[in-house]
This record gives sequence, structure tokens and C-alpha cells, in this order.
Amino acid sequence: MKLIKGLAISIAVIITALVLYLTLFFNINQLKPQLTDSIEDATGYKANIDGELGWKLFPTIGIEVNGLEIENPSGFSKKELIRIDHVVADVALLPLLSKNIEVKTVQFKDMKLNLLTDKGGRTNLYKLQEKGNTANTKPQPEVNKTKQNEQSTIDIGAVSIAGIDIENIVIYQQNLQVQSEQTLKLEYFNLAKFGLDSDSSFKMKATVKQPELNAEVTGNGVINVASTLQSLSIKSFEANLSAKGNQLPTGHINAVLKVAANVDLEKQTANLDVSQVQINDIKGNGSLRANYGLKVPNVNISFNFGDVDLTPYFPRGTENANSKVDEETAQASVANEVSNKEPDLSALASINGSAKVTIKSIKAKNVHASNLSIMANISNSVLTIKDISSDLYQGKLQGKASLDARKSIASYNFSANLTKFQFQPLLKDALDTQEISGETNLSISGSGHGVSPLAIKQKLAARGSVAVTDGAYHGVDIGKMLSNFESQLKGEAAPKETEVDKTLFENLGTEFAINNGVMQISNTALTSPVLKVKGNGTANLLTDKLAYKLSVNVTESNSHKSGLNQLRGRDIPFLVTGSLSDPKFRLDTQAVLKQQLDKEKDKLKDKIKKKLFGKFGF
Repeated sequence: MKLIKGLAISIAVIITALVLYLTLFFNINQLKPQLTDSIEDATGYKANIDGELGWKLFPTIGIEVNGLEIENPSGFSKKELIRIDHVVADVALLPLLSKNIEVKTVQFKDMKLNLLTDKGGRTNLYKLQEKGNTANTKPQPEVNKTKQNEQSTIDIGAVSIAGIDIENIVIYQQNLQVQSEQTLKLEYFNLAKFGLDSDSSFKMKATVKQPELNAEVTGNGVINVASTLQSLSIKSFEANLSAKGNQLPTGHINAVLKVAANVDLEKQTANLDVSQVQINDIKGNGSLRANYGLKVPNVNISFNFGDVDLTPYFPRGTENANSKVDEETAQASVANEVSNKEPDLSALASINGSAKVTIKSIKAKNVHASNLSIMANISNSVLTIKDISSDLYQGKLQGKASLDARKSIASYNFSANLTKFQFQPLLKDALDTQEISGETNLSISGSGHGVSPLAIKQKLAARGSVAVTDGAYHGVDIGKMLSNFESQLKGEAAPKETEVDKTLFENLGTEFAINNGVMQISNTALTSPVLKVKGNGTANLLTDKLAYKLSVNVTESNSHKSGLNQLRGRDIPFLVTGSLSDPKFRLDTQAVLKQQLDKEKDKLKDKIKKKLFGKFGF
């Protein structure tokens, strides 16, 4: 018992003597040059400590560093790579007697990290990469190994870190190569007991506060860092985002992300498996494979989504008619500027890769489709949609497209085929109109320069065709219009009105070509048991004006009678004006009356000829 008390007293005396020595006789600030030199040797970056160093003693022994700064290499827009106002590392005192190092807590407070990329694509972390490559390839002289063996007289046991606490970090990212920048504030990051080749749990919280946007991100997960420091594994990570603000289309966003990842720091590759991604009611899963060590990172993604409704993410309408009028008036003053402005597509230069996306069903406002599949790739600023397919209104969509952003004005081309779809419900959902019904086939291909709304209208060059079978043109009854006109010619009362105006047809087809903002509509042909219609005309996409002429010929068969006697067999002209969304049909009465007058003149001439021939005995 006396022996134990003696040992305890001896240990207490030793600790007390150590504390007195460190606090009274040893000036820890003398270590500043050694600390900054060791950081520079390890990283290749110049370091400074402009604050004070201090001791932290019992029950843990530690060092406190204030004002640690690591400078960027020359040529970057910010002086500091990283600045930490306060760092504390606590080491348990008693385990040191057993040659074990137990770091209780490493604390970082008020830290700023600048991640920069210059115009040439060089990042401010390039020295770390060079240092790592040099350490892996540079041979060590034999004499150093001998000296190391001679000097390594301290036998250290296990090393463990009980926790890392990071508070108030601002991460600023700037990329001058693609002209982008962003700032993130990390309020805290806590890492539980940490050891190489072992699982360590962590949690974090980040916030964004702007005048019209408040957002909060929380997350937690498990990380494992290899003892070689060449790879790490995020065995699980779950993040939750909650955002509110007028800048958001829906006014709010609630999102969830659950992933697992493996990162090879030596090969600079990363693999992510996303078990859940959710944005409000949109849910999906997928994977990502990336090689970020290339000059242009290569990223390949594959995602699957369930039911997707994009309607809430369109710009919100105004609450009442008056405010709507005010908004439209305000928007009118900037409409031309917006229409003329080309979007910034420089981000396409910052990534290469491929994407495969499938969506069970998708809805945009009232338009809907199912079994949507998109396969695309991006390389050297060229985005190519190799295939897009979907079930659409009882038919099928198949298409492809490309967008070339290598020049300041982007160019594009596309082709698409919609087969055996029902035209009327698509028109109803897309344009709130129901003019044409029937089973439809549509094909179109085109190209152009400039992707602003105005440039597309002005520079699009496209060709296509439409064919509709067993349908009707609703809102216009050509047969009734002809019947009414014939009654007028006879001086009779117009036939009784029918409840629904529509022109039934067996086949309706037309071709179109778009150039310089004008659509040429040609070879229009409509056939029905009693009518044959042909037409040609133009639609100005810039002014939305329609100028179109139809020629209607009344035909009959034994099974189908038109009831039109005076107009039968003649080409009756119709004019179509107005706009594409609201066409106006009318009979060209002047042309018909001229036809009728010419016909009567011909009858009169024939009658006169017969009389004259009869008078002279012919």
C-alpha cells in the first residue's frame, strides 16, 4: 500500500514539475519557426503564425495555435490558401507513459479555405500533388536510412484521435477558366474517434443566408481512411436540405441524399452509389463514376426516377388579374433584351462524360409522357443526345440531338419522329386547343445557330411532315360553309345549324419547311368521302401571322352525297388567316362569285352561239 502511494506521489510530483517547467521556463512561441518550416517541408507551401502559441495542461496536454496561415503560390487571386484563427490539439497525458498517443480532440475554429483555379486550369493545390508525386518517386539515400535508424530511439505505440471539431468554416471556390465562383459556410463538422483503416462517424451542418434565400444542410455518415492515405471510403452518408425563399420556383425545397462512395486519391477517381435522391416529391436513385484527375474531369452517371411532376418548378403565375397585367407590362420592357441574350454554355467545357436517365412518368404542366429514356454524352463542349424515347399519347417518340458550344454562338441539330399518337389530347394539354383529332405521324429534322428564343426563331432551318388518319378538324365545317354559300346563291334560307362544327376526313397530310423565321406549308391534302382539299401558305414565326389558301373540291359517290349541286366539281377557294394558335377560316366569296360570274358568262356565250348557229343553219 505504501508502495502504491509512493508511486502516485512520484507521478504527481513529475506532472507538477512538468507543468511548472512548461509554463514558467519554456517559451513555446520559440517553436513558431520549427512549426512553419515543418508545414512548408510537408506541403510545399509557405506558412505563417501571426498569433500566440500556448499550452493546454491536464487532464490533457496540448498546444494552442492562433492565426495559422498557409499562403497560395504566386499568380492566384487570393493571398491565403487557408487561414485558421484558432487550433487546439489535446493529447491524453497518462497514455504517454505507455508510449501511446491518444489525441483527445483536434479543434479548428474560424477557418477560411480558398480553392482557386486560374485561367490555364491550374489549381492552387498543385504543390500538394507535386509533393505527393515526389515523395512516391524520389529515392532516399542509404545514409539517411542509417541515421534514421540511429536516431529513432523512441518506440511509439498506438496512435488514435478521439475526435475532430471544426467550427465556422468559409469555403470559397473560384474557377477563372470557366468564370465561376461560389461560397459555402460550414457551421460545424464533428468527426468522432478517428483512426486509419477504421470506421469513423461524422456529422456536419452548413447554412446559406441571403436576402431572399435561407437554406440549411445537415449530414452524417461513416468514413474510413486507408493507412496509406491514398484512398478513402464513405461507407454511408445522408444529407438533408431545407431551403425557403422567393428565388425558389416552389418557394421551398426539401431534399434528401443517401450515398456511399469510394475515392482513390492516387488515381484521382471516385465512385458514388446513390441509394436515394429526393427533391420534394421527385424520387430516384443511381450511380456516378468520375475521374477528376484529368485536365477536364470525366463523369459518367446513371439515374432512375419514378413519377416526376415538373409543373411546380415552372415560374409561378400571379395571384390576380390586375397583378398579372402589371407583371406583363413590366416584362414587356425587357422582353427584347431577354429574347436576344444567348445563354452562358461555358460550363460544358468543364466536364466530359455520359449520362443515362430513365423516368417512369413525367409531367410538365399538362403535357405528360411515360417510360422516358435519355442517353447522352458530352465531350469537348459538345453535348450529344444519342437517343431519347418515350411513350407519348398512345404513340411513341424517338429522337436525337446535339448542341455544339465550342464557339461563342452555339449551334445545334436535331431530328425526331412521333408515331401513331393521338393529336387532340396532346394539343389540349400543350396548347389548350382541340382543332385536330386522329392518329398522327410527325417527323421533323433541323439545325441552327444561336439558342436564345429569338435566335431559334430567326436562324432555325427545319423540314418535316404531318400525316393524320381517320380524324376531324374541329371548329370548322367546310361542308356546312359551302352549303350556306350555295343557299345564298340560290336565294334560299341557310340550312339548320348543327351542334358541332367539324370537318371529318379520312386522311390529312402536309409538309413544312422553316427558314429565316418563316414556315412554308405545302402539299396540304385532305380527303373525305365528299371533299378533297389542297393547300399552300406561310406562317411567320416572328409575327405569328398565318397566310394560307385552300382549294376545296366537292366530290360525290353513290354512297356519299354532298347535296351541293352548283358547287360540285369546282375548286372552291378558302382563306386561312390569324395565327397558328388561333386560325381563322373563311370562304373567299369574291373568288367564288367571280367563278360563278365566269360560269354564267360561259353559259350565256354558249346560248348565244347556239342561237346564232341555229339562225344560220349550222
